[in-house]
Amino acid sequence: MATLFLLLPLVAMQFTDEVNWGPEDFLFAAILLGGSGLICELALRRSSDNTYRVGVLLALASTFLLIWSNAAVGFVGSGANAANVLYFALPVIPFLGGLVARFTARGMYLTMIITAIAQASIALFAFATDQVGADEHGAILATCAIFILFWSASAVLFQQAAVRSASPGREADGNAGPLRTSPIQFVLSALLMAIGAVMLIFMITVEDEPGMIPLLMFLLGAGWFAITLYRWRAAQRR
Repeated sequence: MATLFLLLPLVAMQFTDEVNWGPEDFLFAAILLGGSGLICELALRRSSDNTYRVGVLLALASTFLLIWSNAAVGFVGSGANAANVLYFALPVIPFLGGLVARFTARGMYLTMIITAIAQASIALFAFATDQVGADEHGAILATCAIFILFWSASAVLFQQAAVRSASPGREADGNAGPLRTSPIQFVLSALLMAIGAVMLIFMITVEDEPGMIPLLMFLLGAGWFAITLYRWRAAQRR
């Protein structure tokens, strides 16, 4: 899969001048894709709990998107300003945190919480030091909100995996909340709905219209959440 992704820009370069990668670009992409794939394989072998695995995939996807977007256009403005350098250093937190915690579910839960706080702190630093242009305020806030949601959702999944590992032989009782009985469905549907809501607010305030994609994301997330909640309640009544 990583090789296929690397071949896409090479093929595109044969048909358009809009894509113009050099050897250093392919090397950077190879290290990023290969490293992400290797960490993913090792983490998925770490646990057979699907909740833990989805938490790993969400954390890796967030890290990949953060590095890629920052390298491509800069997260705040353009160039190697202080905020972008800090965002480049941000993935060190989940990596070192995972190593220190030996990638246990409980340790990864705390690591994701710290990463979300760090994401918000860098954004506050960028605004406080006037590194964000007047035309970037909405975009930076929306993008940071999405990443914070990703880190937070991953933390919730790791927390639920930690609960399961602490009591592997016990089924969720009738008083358990929705997140304990079906964490993946509730977290992912709520995440989709929240991202759609953030994008809707951004589009309405900046473009004066909601936009079809944010509205569709919000409606799909709300419908998914409602269906999951209905199924959970039906299961509790049985």
